[in-house]
Amino acid sequence: MVLAPLVGVVVGGVAAAVVALAQLVRPDAELLAAVLGVLVVAGLSGGLHLDGLADFADALGSRRDPETMLRIMKQSDIGPFGVVAIVGVLLVDVAALTACVQAGFGWQAILIATVASRLTLPWSCRTTIPAARPDGLGTIVAATVRPITATFATALVLAATTALTWQPHQATQHQAVPHQTAQHQAVQHERVDYQVVRHDAAGATPPTHQHLNTPTSPRPTAATAPTHQHLNTPTSLHPTAATAPTHQDLTPTTWLELTDAAAPTRQDLSTPNWLHLSGGAGAVLLAVAISFLISRTATRKLGGTTGDVLGATVELALPVALLSIALTV
Repeated sequence: MVLAPLVGVVVGGVAAAVVALAQLVRPDAELLAAVLGVLVVAGLSGGLHLDGLADFADALGSRRDPETMLRIMKQSDIGPFGVVAIVGVLLVDVAALTACVQAGFGWQAILIATVASRLTLPWSCRTTIPAARPDGLGTIVAATVRPITATFATALVLAATTALTWQPHQATQHQAVPHQTAQHQAVQHERVDYQVVRHDAAGATPPTHQHLNTPTSPRPTAATAPTHQHLNTPTSLHPTAATAPTHQDLTPTTWLELTDAAAPTRQDLSTPNWLHLSGGAGAVLLAVAISFLISRTATRKLGGTTGDVLGATVELALPVALLSIALTV
C-alpha cells in the first residue's frame, strides 16, 4: 500500500489528460469535462472503491453489532444507505471538479485529488490498525505500513502538490492593461476636443465692424442686444476652465503611466498564489484526516479494517480533496 500514491499518479494522470482534452475540444463544456474526469477515475479503479463505499455505508446504517455489520458488508446487494452514499459522493465530485474547470484549474485538480485520495491507503494500513476479519483483503494489507513510511509518502505528495500549484499572481498584470487603455482613451478624447476648439478658434471668421454696426433687423431690445463683452470676447475662442484640459492632462506621460494600484510590480509577478497553495496542501492534509477518521470509526464499529473500508476511505477522500481545491481557486 506504500505505492498507492504512485497508482494515483497513473489514474489521475489519465483523468487529467481526458479533462484537458475535453477542454481543448469544447472549452465551454465545463460540466462535460468534469463528468468525464470523474468517470475515468471510477472506471480505472474497476468500481471497487465505490462498491466498498456502498457496503460500508450500509453496514454503518444498520446500527447492528460488529458481526452483523461484517456480514452485511459481504453481501452482494446494495441498500438505501449505499445508494445515497454513491450518488452523494459522485455529485460532489462532479460539482467540485466543474468549479475547478471553470477556474482554469481542472486537470490539476483531478490529478491532485486522485493522488491525495490514494494517499489514504498507507495511513489506513499502518501498524496500529488490525484487520476486522481473518480473511479478505484487509487481512493481507492491514498493519503493513509503518507510520514513518506513511509520513514520508505524505511529504513527497505535499512537495509535488506545491510544485503543481505554485502559480504567480497574474490578475494584477492583466488588470493593468484595461486601466491603461481606459485612461489613454479618456485623455485622447480630451486632446481631440481641445484640438477641435483650437481649430474652431483659428478658422473662425471674426465679426467685422460692418457686421457689428449694420444690423439687418430693427434695433434689438435690451433683452436681446449683445453686450460689449459678447461682441469682443467670442465664447468659442476661450474654453472655460471646466472644459479646457490642463497642461498635465496634455502631457504624454499622463496616459502612459499607471497608478500604484494597477501597476504590476516584480513582487506581484513572482509571488506564488498562496490561495492555490493552501488549497492543494489542504486537499492532501484533509485526505489524511479522512483516513484517520474512518480508520477510527472502523476500529470502533467493526474491530479493524477491511477491503470495503479501504475503498470507502478512498472514495470519501476524493470529494473532500476536490472541495478543498474548488474553494480556493
